[in-house]
Amino acid sequence: MFKGFNNKQQNGFPNLNFQGDRSAYGFSGVYFWLDAAFGLNTQTNLGAVSRWQPIIGRSAFEQGTAGNQPRFILNDANYNNLPSVEAQDNVRSLIASFGLNLSGQFTVAIVSKVNNPRTMNGIIGVSSGSAFGIHDGGSGTGFNGFGFAVNNVASFQGTTESTNTRIKVISSYSVVVNGVEENTNAGFFQFIEYPRLFNIGGNTENLNGSIAEIVAYNFAMTSAQCQSLSNNLNTKYAIY
Repeated sequence: MFKGFNNKQQNGFPNLNFQGDRSAYGFSGVYFWLDAAFGLNTQTNLGAVSRWQPIIGRSAFEQGTAGNQPRFILNDANYNNLPSVEAQDNVRSLIASFGLNLSGQFTVAIVSKVNNPRTMNGIIGVSSGSAFGIHDGGSGTGFNGFGFAVNNVASFQGTTESTNTRIKVISSYSVVVNGVEENTNAGFFQFIEYPRLFNIGGNTENLNGSIAEIVAYNFAMTSAQCQSLSNNLNTKYAIY
């Protein structure tokens, strides 16, 4: 079992922040880690999520407006019966009060599912109106795969759009989906504004789907490392 997975109590609420251990799934250098099994304001299945505290990270994602809160899925069959957070329509999102700064060298792993494809299916976006962040494919031109966008322009992305549950890994050099490399394209990623989950820049771009986990590392993994990280996550989620 991988360090950082089985040594913490599931569904700890509400303020877990294990800053002492910065390794996950066989790799060190974690500086942001969000897992639906930890740090939510609710343990109730289908409960409204107003707060999601990272295991590692500066502060929580929050949503004070009841009608804009995603819901908690306690035992989600899409994720090997592990928890997830789901946004069912285009107005639900969570916002953090800190800048998620990924500059130049980075790797981000995301375990998520698109229920209903939208323009970009935004996973991580900004609080302003620009489309800037990580998306999961969609109907918008140039956004037909998991990747990264800057001001409505796809910087680099994979090639597959799917409504299946998937483990996606993106680094400065590689896009890997369910253990298979979809793109190699060196890129630059800088994300300094206050980030939102389930959002990139507007209601037609939001993710209508769910997120189980996001892990960000402070170095750019090689293609082989991205594939290894995906496979290690798959031992937990049994997706492919």
